[in-house]
Amino acid sequence: MRDEYLSLFLPQDILLESFTFPFFDINYTVDPVAMASLFHNTPDPTPGRGKRGLYVHIPFCETVCAFCPFIKSVGTLERIERYLEALHLEISMLAETPLCGSWTFDAVYLGGGTPSVLSPRQIDALLVHIRSAFRLSSDLEMTIEVEPKSATEAFCAAAAGAGANRVSFGVQTLNPRYREMMNLTASLDQIQALAARSRKLFEAANFDMIVGYPGQTEREVEDDMAAALALDVGNISVFPLDYLATLPSFLDRVRRGEYPPPPPSARRWELFHHARAELARGYDAQNMYFFSEPGMPGCRYMFDIVYGGYFDEFVGVGAGAYSMLRGLAYSNDQFERNYTQALLEERRLPIAMATPGHAYEKHYVYFGKRTRADLSEARELGIDTVIAAKLNALEGAGYVARDRQLYTLTPAGERIYAQIMVGFLSDHQRRLYDRVCLRMKDKLNWNFDGAQSADTAAARGLAAFNVMPQRKAL
Repeated sequence: MRDEYLSLFLPQDILLESFTFPFFDINYTVDPVAMASLFHNTPDPTPGRGKRGLYVHIPFCETVCAFCPFIKSVGTLERIERYLEALHLEISMLAETPLCGSWTFDAVYLGGGTPSVLSPRQIDALLVHIRSAFRLSSDLEMTIEVEPKSATEAFCAAAAGAGANRVSFGVQTLNPRYREMMNLTASLDQIQALAARSRKLFEAANFDMIVGYPGQTEREVEDDMAAALALDVGNISVFPLDYLATLPSFLDRVRRGEYPPPPPSARRWELFHHARAELARGYDAQNMYFFSEPGMPGCRYMFDIVYGGYFDEFVGVGAGAYSMLRGLAYSNDQFERNYTQALLEERRLPIAMATPGHAYEKHYVYFGKRTRADLSEARELGIDTVIAAKLNALEGAGYVARDRQLYTLTPAGERIYAQIMVGFLSDHQRRLYDRVCLRMKDKLNWNFDGAQSADTAAARGLAAFNVMPQRKAL
């Protein structure tokens, strides 16, 4: 009976594990600006309850990497200046709302794109503005993403001087073969220089690695993780390559046979957990992705807020930025021209999509990423009967261990963490998730085990845009 219950809510495999939750419902039509304004015009109803975050999106890069699903482009100096003018205005407008005016922010995260394409003057002005516009906690975590080619000593010093105390950058792989495959153009010398600079200028540092490239072997994974540990930054994140988030041009090259076949789903997960085991030889596991030396803090914005509980909220500024409030998910217009026009010409917030709804199960959906959870929030929200039944079934199957009220993934549970995440979705959210996955398979012609056919043309443009919900029939 327990196995039957598990089979009811645990999928056998999943297409997408790098999702942002809750999902947008494209069948819900509403004036997104008006809906968001209802929330922004009300002060925080439970001040001090939960953590608050601010995300700032810089959508520009020097080069576009093949693995990256995020909204970005190669920007000119003029476009960057105009974008920053709009971004500063959005920050001021948001800070004046009763909601954000009543918040004390625990974490600020500048992502992209590549924030380090900004000049030292521009990053200093942006961080100074953020610090003056919002009320920030005394132990604020301020993370800035950078890229080895553009994160000069002058830029990093300016960012640190203006309040950034945590830096994160993408390495993805140190293997020349896969760096060329994914259009990763930074040199090893630039990566090593940034690693040393990060240690010197910031309180905490992290860089990302990816595994599961086409043709990658266990030995190559071992060598890559050993090389990553040798950079001695203090914190390493590792992620499985999400083929459905890569550029369609990369998938085209796979279909044409220019690259080896990608690993089947089961193989990709094996490589991911092999990489985790290799990193655990040198660092301690903080959660499913992060490994660090003792005493090095993790990412509060990501794992305490974005992957936190129902009472943890964040707002985003910049093109395509998401905001998740209790009762509402909304996103800005992802197109740079529309974003800047809304702010600079129409003097309005550039919100393009909004879906109301309470994601009560958020803490448990992200249990797989955090690897630990308890029932206290479920009891407070009145969903403990459903959540406890799932946790007990997972415990009975050996995927979860319980110490009083704390539930932790076992080694067996860690291997199916992504299925467990999807298993905790409510029925409504599960339907939306399944729709997104079907859209991915249809648009990108991809399944668990790689390309389905070389005859079907790949979708054009950014993969992330092709699979995002659109207000039109699927």
